[in-house]
Amino acid sequence: MDNQTVFAYSSTMAQLPHQRAWYLANREHCLVKSEARRLARAADPETAAVDRAYAREHARKRRALAPPKPPRKIKFPVNRYTDPDYHAAQITRSSLRHAAFSLAERFWNGAKGRALTRLQEFTITIEDICIPEKCPICEVVLRSSSGRMNQSSPTLDRVDSSGGYVPGNVAVICHRCNFVKSNGTAELHERIAAYMRKGGPQP
Repeated sequence: MDNQTVFAYSSTMAQLPHQRAWYLANREHCLVKSEARRLARAADPETAAVDRAYAREHARKRRALAPPKPPRKIKFPVNRYTDPDYHAAQITRSSLRHAAFSLAERFWNGAKGRALTRLQEFTITIEDICIPEKCPICEVVLRSSSGRMNQSSPTLDRVDSSGGYVPGNVAVICHRCNFVKSNGTAELHERIAAYMRKGGPQP
């Protein structure tokens, strides 16, 4: 092989299997030739111009033999705060993602992640999650939504907050009741209820 061919092999690390095998078998020879060619380019501008022209031609041939690339997707600038189509697309994408799983499966997956994070016991199955039509506490109709959670959205609750996600300790209640329950103990809620029934502090 001439010097230009050796330089092409050593500089591009030929990607074809037989070319790569040849380079690995003659690596020392290629490095010596490459270093000699580099010194020749540094000493002679004409040699450098010849090597640049050869490299351009070599790159052109590689591009011609390469498989065609898929067309690039043109991304138009979108203002996510003012463009209504952007929000519609996000809601549709979120709805499709949620529709892939049932509500019980989503509750199960979320509870599993929380149990792993909090190092809690987790032994329930999807069959242990029963979703009623109404909240068992306030009897509001449970309405599942794919967007932001509201007060009547169903949520998975641990009856005993000190326990884990085990059969018999999980129930589905509305988001409002779950929020109120999680911010106090049974004794505190009883005292608050007594306070509200009395109409405030008594003299």
